[in-house]
Amino acid sequence: MLSTPEVSQFGARRIIANVPVLGIAACLVVVAMPTFASTARAEVFGLDNRKPVAGHATRAALTSKIGALTNRKTRALCTAFCVRADVIATAAHCLYGPEASIADTTFHLDGLATKIAGHADPVARVITGTMDFSLHPPINATSDWALAKLPEPVCKAGGLWFSRKTAAELTILPKTQPLFQAGFHIDKTDDELLISTPCTAPSTFSRVGRDIIEHDYGRVSSLILHTCDTGPGSSGSPIMIEGVDGVEVVGINIGTYIRERQSPPSKILPPRQYRDAISNTGVSISELRDRIADLDQLDLVRSRAELRDMQILMAAEGWYGAAIDGIWSAALRSAIESYERSEGLPERGIPDVKTLTALRTRKSSRSVETGSVNQRLR
Repeated sequence: MLSTPEVSQFGARRIIANVPVLGIAACLVVVAMPTFASTARAEVFGLDNRKPVAGHATRAALTSKIGALTNRKTRALCTAFCVRADVIATAAHCLYGPEASIADTTFHLDGLATKIAGHADPVARVITGTMDFSLHPPINATSDWALAKLPEPVCKAGGLWFSRKTAAELTILPKTQPLFQAGFHIDKTDDELLISTPCTAPSTFSRVGRDIIEHDYGRVSSLILHTCDTGPGSSGSPIMIEGVDGVEVVGINIGTYIRERQSPPSKILPPRQYRDAISNTGVSISELRDRIADLDQLDLVRSRAELRDMQILMAAEGWYGAAIDGIWSAALRSAIESYERSEGLPERGIPDVKTLTALRTRKSSRSVETGSVNQRLR
């Protein structure tokens, strides 16, 4: 059961007991048969090294580049960080989790609060890797990222630098260049940015082999399995290293990799449940490094009528099978990706005017072809 929540200065509930999967901090649960699923409130590996960033000798400046995301409806808290003055990055489930909506989301930084650009429009100015989250194999953690445009340049100190290191390169970093993570951990303290360091991204684990990891996650080239301590509120926080020119973001913290198993029953003892926390998980920044420019070039559909038209056209092609309601959804995003895949285009899943125009042209061309055939048959 959840204990009585406390309200922080951000308006998010502080949950003392276990939290729902997408309520405060997502935890990825991998089902190992026979098993049962659960969620984790926080995951600390070894000593709890989480400390206030404000008191850190060389990291205090991060407080002007890393903020909190709150949801008025779900009362959930996540972390987000500045990419540039008017763009933030976070985990996609922080924006599109169950019962959440962009309209209810607020970004807090340095005492300022702002909505996401286009939050009142049919489609907000957000680019994501997915809107459809799988917490069972294959887990799509490497798609759980989002870039969001802000209506004004709230990030006065600019953004964090994106590293060019791959997920594989993080597993062989020297001990002199450890990972560190900064985010909100409300199991530890209220409304204060905490830093977790030093931590690593191991390539091997004693309890799971590479084959099991690949089974559980499918696409692992952008998957970061790390030991940075996490807590409720840290989803979407940046995983960083100290680069040649300063702090670099190498990934986004997503959740915790948990395998839960049940011992076989015996004549003497009842079955026992075992919970193995393998590591915390993140997605490599390489997944979104080249997508920032897309935010500036977005020419999104402007009305629910246009979204409804897109749904009808997609349904006619067999790509869309959900409700014709003019509402932006994971199903329509998936349909757009199917269309792009069929046309040999990059899969972006964005409901833009260009895609709608192409679909209308496609329909018109087929109508002309059908008319020509009917004319010849007369």
